[in-house]
Amino acid sequence: TSFNAVFNSNYGSIVEPSEYLRLYLEAGGNIYNFVGTGLLRNNNLTYYQYAKVQIDFRKHIPFSEDESFNWRANIGFALPYGKNEALPYERYFFTGGSSSNRAWIPRRLGPGSSYPYLLDDTNQNVIENGELVANRTGKNSYRFEQPGEILLELSMEYRGNITGFVDWAFFVDAGNVWRLNELRSTPEPGETVRLSNGGHFEWNDFYKEIAVGAGLGLRFDFNFLIFRFDAGHKLKDPRFPEGSRWQIPFSRRGQTVWNIAVGFPF
Repeated sequence: TSFNAVFNSNYGSIVEPSEYLRLYLEAGGNIYNFVGTGLLRNNNLTYYQYAKVQIDFRKHIPFSEDESFNWRANIGFALPYGKNEALPYERYFFTGGSSSNRAWIPRRLGPGSSYPYLLDDTNQNVIENGELVANRTGKNSYRFEQPGEILLELSMEYRGNITGFVDWAFFVDAGNVWRLNELRSTPEPGETVRLSNGGHFEWNDFYKEIAVGAGLGLRFDFNFLIFRFDAGHKLKDPRFPEGSRWQIPFSRRGQTVWNIAVGFPF
């Protein structure tokens, strides 16, 4: 069951100030509160019970026909409950990508301050001195998607014109996803652990785990479509220890992500 409400005040107009607000509510698995789980007792079906809310707000502030300031706030929360205590995979939140934080590849940012562990050629954890080895920047460090139950995103973009149908943009993206529960980092015998602790949401720490990216973009406006090319650069990477998260040197591997897309990011 879902509810979707959209408020649109001239959003899409270039010359007029405009706003866009979307409220999305969803609940799943509640039918079992009425009919019970007896229907599933003799089969192998998995069922999920959860509630989810997401708020997406966007604002366009034009300075002229060729210049504007645009920003977006996107927040979400999902609560799994019942026996399974998990969400269907497609109901998790993800961040990173051409319409999200453009300094990370799609769905790979987060959760929280967690980071991947180094795996060998057989996908087993590499252990040195009895400890799992971190893989913050090496090959395959963004190999797996990173879901979360909590989403926080804020994006700002200044758009201007270079000449004719060629536009440019300067943008800053910030945000992350978090888990409600901490992931286990000590593997059972033969088990591979892909991600460290640090992915769960804590009020005292979440603001320290906000990832920040910035960059420049080119947009080719053909009237019937906009072809977009954005280069996002990681400025603050929460997978590094506190005190080392601001990544000012521009030489680290994987620090810049190239995005190609159609249409504006928001």
